Amino acid sequence: FQTYTNIRSRFETLNQLTPYEHLDTLNFTQISTNASLSGMWTSPGDGTRRQHINFHFTCQDAADRQGQVAEHSGTRFYNLNAGYAMTLVPQNMSIALAFNTTINDGSYIRSRALGPNATISRSFNNRKLRTTFSTSWNRTYGNGTLTNTVINARINGALSVHNKHNINLSAVMVSRSPARESPAQAFTEFTATLGYSYSFAKRR
Repeated sequence: FQTYTNIRSRFETLNQLTPYEHLDTLNFTQISTNASLSGMWTSPGDGTRRQHINFHFTCQDAADRQGQVAEHSGTRFYNLNAGYAMTLVPQNMSIALAFNTTINDGSYIRSRALGPNATISRSFNNRKLRTTFSTSWNRTYGNGTLTNTVINARINGALSVHNKHNINLSAVMVSRSPARESPAQAFTEFTATLGYSYSFAKRR
């Protein structure tokens, strides 16, 4: 589909008394074209194991036009994500692997980010304890030059006691390593969150 946005109506231009009356330098048109394609395949399975393969592709082309003159501010954006997931029903466990690529092609810069990620989830004690661990490794490029390498890891845990008490724990670690030529500094960040909630609802 295509979308057109006229910030100022042409009717106001045609009905002005002089060429300089109500002059608006923001009288421009934004034109964007978007397309996406998705697909998923699910294995038949035997009730104890389920497998999924999916992919998603999105692209967008956007440009500006000042009056009747095309501007050099157009950008093209592409995103591709492909993944595989497997669920082991008896073990209450699921495993997911994915790869993501993002490309942003502008007038003066071309940036790219890509990398894999993995997630493992499992429930214990009749699903009263749910745990999830995920990690990803991504690299970013600017105009074909490596700029950053980012690694992050996350662990989540949720415990339910008597369907009223809920304890949640989340820990995230992010580590960024810039390229040797980059003036940016490397850093590692760690964040932990502990929460508790109580439900006053009565079960019948």
